[in-house]
Amino acid sequence: MWRTPVSSAQSTSILFIESASKRVIIPYVTSHTLLMHFNRTRVVIREREHGSHFCFPSWAEPHQIRTQTKGIRHKRGYQQQDRLSKISETTYQNYTVSFIFFLVVATRGGGRNPRKPHSLNRFDQPLTTHQILQGEKMSSLSRELVFLILQFLDEEKFKESVHKLEQESGFYFNIKYFEEKALAGEWDEVEKYLSGFTKVDDNRYSMKIFFEIRKQKYLEALDRNDRAKAVEILAKDLKVFATFNEELYKEITQLLTLENFRENEQLSKYGDTRSARSIMYTELKKLIEANPLFREKLAFPSFKASRLRTLINQSLNWQHQLCKNPRPNPDIKTLFLDHSCNAANGGARAITPVNLPVAAVARPSNFVPLGVHGGPFQASAAPAPNPNALAGWMANPHPSSSVPSGVVSASPFQLQQPNQVNVLKHPRAPSNSLGLMDYQNADHEQLMKRLRSAQTSNEVTYPAHPPHPSASLDDLPRNVVSTMRQGSVVMSMDFHPAHHTLLAVGCSSGEVSLWEVGSKEKIVTQPFKIWNMAACTGIFQGTIVKEPSISVTRVAWSPDGNLIGVSFTKHLIHVYAYQGSELRQHLEIDAHVGCVNDLAFAHPNKQMCVVTCGDDKLIKVWDLSGKKLYTFEGHDAQVYSICPHQKENIQFIFSTALDGKIKAWLYDNVGSRVDYDAPGQWCTTMLYSADGSRLFSCGTSKEGDSFLVEWNESEGALKRTYQGFRKKSNGVVQFDTTRNRYLAVGEDNQVKFWDMDNTNLLTTVDAEGGLPNLPRLRFNKEGNLLAVTTADNGFKILANADGLRTLRAYEARSYEASKASIDMKVSTSAMVSSMSPAAVGKVEHMDTDSPARPTPIHNGIEAMSRTMEKPRHLESVDKKPLELTEIVDPTQCRQVTMPDSKDSVSKVARLLYTNSGVGVLALGANGVQRLWKWSRNEQNPTGKATASVTPQHWQPNSGLLMANDVPENPETAVPCIALSKNDSYVMSACGGKVSLFNMMTFKVMTTFMPPPPASTFLAFHPQDNNIIAIGMEDSSIHIYNVRVDEVKTKLKGHQKHITGLAFSTALNTLVSSGADAQLFFWTADSWEKKKSSVIQLPPGKAPVGDTRVQFHNDQIHLLVSHETQLAIYDASKMECIHKWVPQEALSSPITSASYSCNSQLVYASFNDGNIAVFDAESLRLRCRIAPSAYMPQPTPNSAPIIPQVITAHPQEPNQLAVGLSDGSVKVIEPSEASRRWGVGVAVTADKAGAENGRPSSSSAANNSTLESSPEVGSSMKIMDGFATSSTAINLPRLRFNKEGNLLAVTTADNGFKILTNADGLRTLGAYEVLSYEASKAFIDMKFLARVSMLVVQVPTSAMVSSMSPASIGKVEHMDTDSPARPTPVHKPLELTEIVDPTQCRQVTMPDSKDSVSKVARLLYTNSGVGVLALEANGVQRLWKWSRNEQNPTGKATASVTPQHWQPNSGLLMANDVPENPETAVPCIALSKNDSYVKSACGGKVSLFNMMTFKVMTTFMPPPPASTFLAFHPQDNNIIAIGMEDSSIHIYNVRVDEVKTKLKGHQKHITGLAFSTALNTLVSSGADAQLFFWTADSWEKKKSSVIQLPPGKAPVGDTRVQFHNDQIHLLVSHETQLAIYDASKMECIHKWVPQEALSSPITSASYSCNSQLVYASFTDGNIAVFDAESLRLRCRIAPSAYMPQPNSAPIIPQVITAHPQEPNQLAVGLADGSVKVIEPSEASRRWGVGVAVTADKSGAENGRPSSSSAANNSTSDHQIQR
Repeated sequence: MWRTPVSSAQSTSILFIESASKRVIIPYVTSHTLLMHFNRTRVVIREREHGSHFCFPSWAEPHQIRTQTKGIRHKRGYQQQDRLSKISETTYQNYTVSFIFFLVVATRGGGRNPRKPHSLNRFDQPLTTHQILQGEKMSSLSRELVFLILQFLDEEKFKESVHKLEQESGFYFNIKYFEEKALAGEWDEVEKYLSGFTKVDDNRYSMKIFFEIRKQKYLEALDRNDRAKAVEILAKDLKVFATFNEELYKEITQLLTLENFRENEQLSKYGDTRSARSIMYTELKKLIEANPLFREKLAFPSFKASRLRTLINQSLNWQHQLCKNPRPNPDIKTLFLDHSCNAANGGARAITPVNLPVAAVARPSNFVPLGVHGGPFQASAAPAPNPNALAGWMANPHPSSSVPSGVVSASPFQLQQPNQVNVLKHPRAPSNSLGLMDYQNADHEQLMKRLRSAQTSNEVTYPAHPPHPSASLDDLPRNVVSTMRQGSVVMSMDFHPAHHTLLAVGCSSGEVSLWEVGSKEKIVTQPFKIWNMAACTGIFQGTIVKEPSISVTRVAWSPDGNLIGVSFTKHLIHVYAYQGSELRQHLEIDAHVGCVNDLAFAHPNKQMCVVTCGDDKLIKVWDLSGKKLYTFEGHDAQVYSICPHQKENIQFIFSTALDGKIKAWLYDNVGSRVDYDAPGQWCTTMLYSADGSRLFSCGTSKEGDSFLVEWNESEGALKRTYQGFRKKSNGVVQFDTTRNRYLAVGEDNQVKFWDMDNTNLLTTVDAEGGLPNLPRLRFNKEGNLLAVTTADNGFKILANADGLRTLRAYEARSYEASKASIDMKVSTSAMVSSMSPAAVGKVEHMDTDSPARPTPIHNGIEAMSRTMEKPRHLESVDKKPLELTEIVDPTQCRQVTMPDSKDSVSKVARLLYTNSGVGVLALGANGVQRLWKWSRNEQNPTGKATASVTPQHWQPNSGLLMANDVPENPETAVPCIALSKNDSYVMSACGGKVSLFNMMTFKVMTTFMPPPPASTFLAFHPQDNNIIAIGMEDSSIHIYNVRVDEVKTKLKGHQKHITGLAFSTALNTLVSSGADAQLFFWTADSWEKKKSSVIQLPPGKAPVGDTRVQFHNDQIHLLVSHETQLAIYDASKMECIHKWVPQEALSSPITSASYSCNSQLVYASFNDGNIAVFDAESLRLRCRIAPSAYMPQPTPNSAPIIPQVITAHPQEPNQLAVGLSDGSVKVIEPSEASRRWGVGVAVTADKAGAENGRPSSSSAANNSTLESSPEVGSSMKIMDGFATSSTAINLPRLRFNKEGNLLAVTTADNGFKILTNADGLRTLGAYEVLSYEASKAFIDMKFLARVSMLVVQVPTSAMVSSMSPASIGKVEHMDTDSPARPTPVHKPLELTEIVDPTQCRQVTMPDSKDSVSKVARLLYTNSGVGVLALEANGVQRLWKWSRNEQNPTGKATASVTPQHWQPNSGLLMANDVPENPETAVPCIALSKNDSYVKSACGGKVSLFNMMTFKVMTTFMPPPPASTFLAFHPQDNNIIAIGMEDSSIHIYNVRVDEVKTKLKGHQKHITGLAFSTALNTLVSSGADAQLFFWTADSWEKKKSSVIQLPPGKAPVGDTRVQFHNDQIHLLVSHETQLAIYDASKMECIHKWVPQEALSSPITSASYSCNSQLVYASFTDGNIAVFDAESLRLRCRIAPSAYMPQPNSAPIIPQVITAHPQEPNQLAVGLADGSVKVIEPSEASRRWGVGVAVTADKSGAENGRPSSSSAANNSTSDHQIQR
């Protein structure tokens, strides 16, 4: 025996053991202990349990093994154990080896005897070299046999035996069984089962597992007051932990002294036993998953059912074939002996199948016998072999052809020809096979190993994809946010891989366009043209002359986003280079004869190439110079699609053809590796999931049947076929994948979604209608936006919540950039000379999308798109100098100093806002963290951080400080801090260990990463809070996993300590910066270095000082700050694109910098105290805040105060906080008058030298100071496109709303107009621009907080009579808050009465009239396509509208009768009801996606599936019974449940637990409503009280009693519903309607029944846009109120919608409003009927009465009432409100 060192620097060697002619090769790790002993025939190798597992491929030679083991080290973290692992020895002919991790054995030749089968339990024959080289497989045979036995026992229902074998073998830990026992509290069984896998002292995870179990057992004993048992557990079970943590053991012991252990602060939230066990199990599961001893033991291998029986059948088949005289019907009576047929019957007979007589064993679901004819023991239940089965991807060059007969006969095994299992698994022909050609090569062999993992059809396979958590529909982009018109049919779309709102569109006209969907602008258009006709083939030239029309077939971005490939219906492909806002012609290729059907980019041999396919049946690969590299020929029909892909280093292409064939090609010109049939056998497209691990295809057959399937790559078989295609298609369906989770298909005028792991349809979306029959669609890379084509030659953008935030962030940036050019305040000077007052009144709506709109010039700065690209129409604009806005006085800004923040001994080192925006957190240089919080009150109703209110220095009652460990010399420490997303904990360090603090208690939860080296920067991974990037003092970066307490990897490259870290999810990149003035770009998954860059320092400047990095919201652009500069980098290219260096007034070194929350601004602080505000896009200076504006005057002997760190508010873009060197922290905002940091106005000089611009202002929108203006007749250039000079008399007044999307402008005829952009149109509900009229001129206008509500001030008659038109132009600005403003007088309204059925539209739900059951609750589905009624008998009924010619949208309408919808099963959604149902209070709540509904009617709460009507689960059984249900708006798993006993239960569906109970009401709960804006839950009860609760801590904020009429007892239901603004609250009671301001918890409007509407109110509801309130009354009347003032607009009499009464009066029990149609309501009646009511076709809106006033002669000055205020088709004289 000898040992050969591989390298002196490594600890790994190769151990050779030779005996005679046998040699054993073992990777030998010298850091392990290997015990060996020998005798002449035996070698036994034992290794300690902590050894590493080394795996080598089966083809590895000794020298390869020697090379590959080089440098392998023992993995850190395994406990050093002294006990030896159990050894199962396998005896061979001359030696026995213990297969402990990996063993490679090479023996002398000697193949397996073909007449003697290999057996699992008898190794009496020498193994072949091929078998021996399968070392790892052979070592696991015993383990796999245990799994087969486990499966057999489980199928035979030997449950106890199954779990006993799991425990004793230790191969498989059954987490489900463990969960069952743990939740049942069977602690002895739990520990017994665990003991088979780990012991208490194995490692810290195991110790924690046993501790949690025993602690729970102890607490349960205490909870039962079983003190004796608790003492026994303490002494027997918990004592073992005292040696590890004596203090903890003492604390546990002290619980015995408490009456209730919940008095202990840490156990105060301990609930009941059930919930505690659930919480404990959740923690145990995490520990088990993290425990190294459980690795690879938590998943049961995936293999076919009844696998053991199948193997026995195969063995018996083989034994029968070996019989000398095989009988036709052998009688198998035992398995204890080998089978042999009795020779008495004579010669050989035909082999016939015989069933194995093991009746108790389950039959295999699919058994493929070995014999050509099936074998004598073929299972009778086995299906016939399928000749077209996909046995393996790329297993044979011609798998469709049959195997030559010579090959079959020559083989000692009779191969089954149709399936060709062995040929596919070992495709090389035997040496005596001359007929089968061999086209394999090294690449192919490697690909086989990657794709098939060398598995045979009978090998065990493991599941490749762990199950996802349950699908949430909120992840899907289902909400329509914009619609774009392309102009011609959209044929193909593709989002940019990095700029997630940039969409490439190809059209049927051949045009290619780029759309910025964030701004809804088409930024580039390229009409089709031939670039070089001479270079094209003659065939193409003749074709294009004969038929010049051409269409795009495919448009695709290259992976790096620098190129766009376009394929066309005739011959050509175009490749454009994307540069800035341009598409530059890069490459034109006459690629195919006929149509080029598909195009894609690929990287064969690390070279970017274009792959194309076409009608000429070819696939071609081109480099970027146009050179053809490969041509793949082999399809017999036109090639329809291609799918290039890469598995590790193997690259290949899938292709599909119109004959339904799928082929696969390597880049070798050899030929196809696969030839299979696609489902449908016609047009099919293939796509991989985003991570490349799963393969899908979607297509349509010639008959119109569509198929969506997932493929099993390892076998080339269909893994899943997705269901949900309802009808035959006239074309080919298109599909896409996203997030490695979802599939989307356009079919049946809608988008259908599937979860990849579920074959059932997840949901559908019609995108508000207008889609073609087979819409095309495309996700962006993030999966938060979905583009889908429309029937009118355009496309729609759908978004989820994340996508909406992305688009809003873009809109906010666009608004900030453009508002300076359009937010103008008009003074008394002339505005327009060429426009008369009448003309002003006629200015129509101007859409921001209009190409004719004036080009905005941002103070001389060219507008930029989101991708930093310059729109073409601005290329000629000259850049003009900026006049800097200076803030030098404290009165020019608002500021507040944090109380108790000044600490001269500790400067502020790090500063953060909390993510919620309600607090500021400062880390001092002494390691102490301080927190300030703002409270919600009258001065600060939002509770957000503001400079107008002083916050509270927040500390817990314990008085604890969040103090970090600091070294002896704290001056050398580098403080660092990171805050969790939910603000619940903070990690920080200051030269010592990293500490994790609880933000509520300030307690240290844990510490880690002790120095040296010390931590210098912390950053959470954006997608996994358990991963932290930690910059270190020694210049390395540690990627640390908190859950397993382990450093996963270390990144090295910097020369000095790390000063900054920033993640980009869009680029999957980590950027690091160091004190060495270098930037490094790393991949955020494999952690490989992509590039490094050195910051360009001034000449002679040493690379010192901190360098900070922060990503822009677009996750592409990177802000880099250093004391010498600010820079913007394009991180996708890793290049600097903008740079600013200190200069002039800002020449001091930079101390800190930060993006604003919307990434439109950059804040920077300087060493001399200045603060600068830059435009983030170009780093142009906008504003300077001098030290004198926010710092006290320095005293002569005092040290200068330096702003150390600056940070920006997470929601308010114009708020910043700065930490100073004296320890103080200040929050600074612009003044109330300006509200934004000022933008200088472009300055130009006329010929006389006069400045035509205006002085800079700190506000562009809400400036209340009077600006100087040129005199009448002077020339004033505002912006290009508006060159004006005026001698006009009247000057229009104007006012923007807060959002900047509406502009009110006065007209010359005593009215005003509303101008709007596209966003404003959506705000107004797509109304047309309105012209408002009044009898008098308007003096002032101001929008309220509700952006579409305008307050107008009108002068008195005396004022009008004394004012000439000219004087009107000189009336100064008057704010609506001015006390001198005339009080508006509300005038009576003339009521609109609807008394006849012809005055409105209505429809009665079919089969809805049920005299025995009144309608108790009524809802529209959230999609607006159905109505759901809950009756008093507990039965729910659903009506749905269908999409058809009469109703193209498929939405609910009174013009079409819906269908009473029920599933085919005929099930009813029926709730449990008590014996006396009259006492029950029905309640109902519908999920956001309409997939399920929760309801109750005096019994348990039932969860129904809305498709099948099946009860999915029940919970909350009475008593008390549930009376109201409300989903938490931000977490569907949280439900507020009002109860019969007056309490409110906050229930968590996921853990089936009541989290808390709210008490305060005196009678049962009748209403619940959440406000996300106020973080509030409002409850109402039958006691006529309202309670306001916080929606997180569930504390009571205030209660209010409804003011009832005198003598009225507090009875009857009180309902509550929030306005869309989430501030105003509608409260309805039989005695009144009221509007509350929930932020102040005060009633602001009230209406009581009176006159024609004097009956009690039965129900009320806001309309969907919250502009109307619908109310029903006991006498049958329905009223429509204005929601803002509760002024009555319309009364619908019972005669208008009810039949003539001939019996008991029919009372409207409940009313509800359509979720999208503001003028549609539904009402449920006492007779069980349900009606949907809308205004008449002529009016379309519920009428509004006009203010009525009387003049001296008694005449009415008002106008008649109108049923429409916006889209009124009646007389123009009607007022529009």
